[in-house]
Amino acid sequence: MNEELQQLSSSAHGLLEKEAGPAAFRQVRESDGPGFDVSLWGKMAELGWAGLALSEEHGGYDMGARGLVAVGEALGAHLASSPFATTVLAAKTLAAAGVTGALEEIVAGTHVVAVPLDAGSRRAGPTVMAVRSGDGFRLKGNLRQVANFPAAQSLLFWARTSDDATTAFIMPTADVKAALTVHVDMHRAASVAFEDLEVGADAVVGEVGGGDALLEAALDPTRAAVAAELVGLANAVFQQTVAYLKDRKQFGVPIGSFQALQHRAAHLHTELAIAGAVVRKAAAALDDARADAAALVSAAKAKAGQIAILTGNEAIQMHGGVGVTDEYDVGLFVKRIRALENAFGDADFHTDRYAMKSGF
Repeated sequence: MNEELQQLSSSAHGLLEKEAGPAAFRQVRESDGPGFDVSLWGKMAELGWAGLALSEEHGGYDMGARGLVAVGEALGAHLASSPFATTVLAAKTLAAAGVTGALEEIVAGTHVVAVPLDAGSRRAGPTVMAVRSGDGFRLKGNLRQVANFPAAQSLLFWARTSDDATTAFIMPTADVKAALTVHVDMHRAASVAFEDLEVGADAVVGEVGGGDALLEAALDPTRAAVAAELVGLANAVFQQTVAYLKDRKQFGVPIGSFQALQHRAAHLHTELAIAGAVVRKAAAALDDARADAAALVSAAKAKAGQIAILTGNEAIQMHGGVGVTDEYDVGLFVKRIRALENAFGDADFHTDRYAMKSGF
């Protein structure tokens, strides 16, 4: 990383070390709030995180995917709850479509956008149909895993407007029926049902039928940020596990002295290094507009997800099972990994996408 990115990473770790972490996560989990610390998100926005990947023209800081990865890794390392990744997706989508109304507030952290976490991860496409009705559209269908909904002012989603085209829509959350849900990592989300809901033409983001292009352009930077967060989570789990191996004694010696556990820890160490390298390469490819950027992003999301899951599983086993109890912080990280690995396409989806982008 260059000096600017190093400063960004350092400031991110500095803030989150003070404001986030397992103790803060438990407080958010046990509160009746939206599933993240609204005050902390405001501080993140003050540091420019909500507009990192946007151009200065749109009120951003033009730090690209490399900047997203630097912050994403810090978020994972400190188990920070925030709408960071979904804000990246919303801001990139609206900026690309030339929608400036809410963009300034989004960058300032005062306007939260709810986004379905499975956006772009289904071969069948969107699960909502939008049919022309006067000057607007009539919506029918369902959205699942809509993140940030309890705290959001707007809902951004994609609907099918013809057999071969989708359109992006944004609308106030107050106009929508939603059933709130809680994910395994205790983050709040919602399921949204559209039953012939009428919306005006002003709900369309960009051009009618241009949703796929907007989604793809915004998704890959978002996926890079999520992959980096997974790497940060996995590294934190690994560090906690190594500390446990050094501290826990059996037969009068630390269990970390047992060769079988040393081999498993060494394997994780090398795999985590590879995952981190792939994520950084994908971010560089996005910023350099390389032809293989999309394939590398899928490689990064798949690898980060696979290794994060492996690290979590190994951590639970090497903790002797107590890692799943609420007393141990490692279980909080593992649950977050499980939830985040599925966001915007799991490892299976991205392995398949990587193969297709690579010509197989």
